[in-house]
Parts: sequence; C-alpha cells; structure tokens
Amino acid sequence: MCLTEKHASAFFSKKVYWTIVPFLALAMIVTTAVAGIPGIYFYWQSIGREHADTVLHCYTIVTLATIALEGLFFFGGIWLVWRLIRRITALTDEMQSLTRSVLHDLSTPIAHIQHQADLLGEATADEAAIKAEISTSCAHILKIVRLSAEISRTYEGLDLEGAATVDFAAIVRDSCAIFEAAAAERGLRLACHAPNAPVGLNAHNYRLQRLVGNLIDNAIKFTPPGGEVIVTLTPSVREVTLTVADTGVGMTAAEQSHVFERFYRADKSRHQPGSGLGLTLVHAIVGFYHGQITLDSVPSRGTTFTVTLPRQ
Repeated sequence: MCLTEKHASAFFSKKVYWTIVPFLALAMIVTTAVAGIPGIYFYWQSIGREHADTVLHCYTIVTLATIALEGLFFFGGIWLVWRLIRRITALTDEMQSLTRSVLHDLSTPIAHIQHQADLLGEATADEAAIKAEISTSCAHILKIVRLSAEISRTYEGLDLEGAATVDFAAIVRDSCAIFEAAAAERGLRLACHAPNAPVGLNAHNYRLQRLVGNLIDNAIKFTPPGGEVIVTLTPSVREVTLTVADTGVGMTAAEQSHVFERFYRADKSRHQPGSGLGLTLVHAIVGFYHGQITLDSVPSRGTTFTVTLPRQ
C-alpha cells in the first residue's frame, strides 16, 4: 500500500506514542536497574553482609535518581521529535496545497494557449487576435512566476542591497493618486490621510510601493459601489503605522486565518481578477522589515489592515 507523506507522518506519530515510547521507557528502567546489580553485589561482598541494608538503600537512591535523570532527557527528546513531526506534517500539507494551487492557476492560461494555438490551423482564424490572446495568457503566467519568485526572495531575506531613507508619506500619497481613477470607476470614495511633511523610513522604495499598492488594490476589489476606502499613515518616533480600511464584503474568521497564504482566494473573490499572491507579498514585505501586520474584518461590514514598520 502506498502512503502519502501526511499519512506516513501520522502513522509514525501513532507508532511512536502508543508502541515505541512505552517500550523504550520500560527498557530504559530495566537496563538501568539491572546494570547496577553486579556493582552492588561486589560492593556488598567487600564491605560485609552486615551492611546489606545500607548498600540496598544507596542502590535504590542512585537507581531512582539515574532513572529520573534519564527519563527527563528521554521524554524531552520525545517531545522534540513530536514537535518535529508536527512541523514536517504542516510543511507537507502546505507544499501539497501550494502545488495544487499552482497547478490550478497555471492550467487555465496554459489550456487557453493550447486552444488558441489549435485555432491557428483553421483557415478562418484571425491570427492577430489569436496572437494577442496567447500573449495575454503568457503574460499572466509570467506574472504568477515572477510574483512567486519575489515572494520567496523576500521571505528569505534576499535583496538587502539598495535600502535607503525614503519618504513613506510621499509613497502613500502617490499610491492613492494612482488608484484614485480605479476607485472612481467602481463608484468608490478613496480617502488618503498622509502627512505633508516627509516621513523617513529606511527601506526600499519599490517594496513600499508594492506594500501600499497591493493593500489599496485589494480594498478596492472587495468594496461594492458606494463604499469607501480610507488610507491613513501615522508616524511616531520609532515606527510608522499604515492602515487601509474599507467598507467592503469583509471576511469570516476562517478566511482571515488563510488570507496571507499563497494563492488563497476566498469563495467571494473567485470571480475577481488576480492570482491570490498580493496579500502574500504584503505579508512577506512586512516580515522583511521586521514589522507587524494585523487584520480586523467583519463579514458585510468591511476590513482593516494595519501595518506597523520600524523606522530603522
């Protein structure tokens, strides 16, 4: 029978805790007790039989202390193995989920490319339109691949060079100006509250643009017409706080627990364009700068993302 990594891990975990651990614990106690018997016998012979009670008493104390110390290290090691098994299982599940998501997101544009390529062989095919469709599908695939690579580099702490003091307030204002037309097209009000004075932050300009842009874009996508998106930047001596609040569809507690995972898309967002990587990149950027990101959301009432970044 063929077991997956998850089943194998679960099987090994059960065997460890219900068979191997009790057996090893019993074997440890028995071998520790038996190992001291020869020494006790020769010691008893050398000091005389009249001291048998004293020898037995010392033997019992030393044996129990040894078993207790060995048990402490033994069960400490078992606990570490258990934690390792749980971590491996979680990583395996995450890798399987990621693989399924990648295959799902790439299969649609690849199938579209294949279909358009087949149409090229027909006499009535509009080659210009088909080439445009193929180009669009290829661009979508490249976007997914490049975003995934950027997220990986950011999570791994790569691309450290190029950090400088940038004006975070200017980045926030520029991002709001860029998305103002998109918000107006959807019938939304986009409000930007950022200081006019420079807010210095030691970071990479392009990463902060990605951070702010993805949060605003996400808020606009999931806010129905007539709603509002409010972007606020609040500086302090040691850190800056960025909040992006909307009056959109909101998220359930279950959706909030997965929102930063790669390719995760809630049911209500399936019809929206995108790859499910925007918030994952935001999470990676915040971690890159040793910041924090929190999420407060209520279904049908809106969502608020709060990002706190150290200024140094």
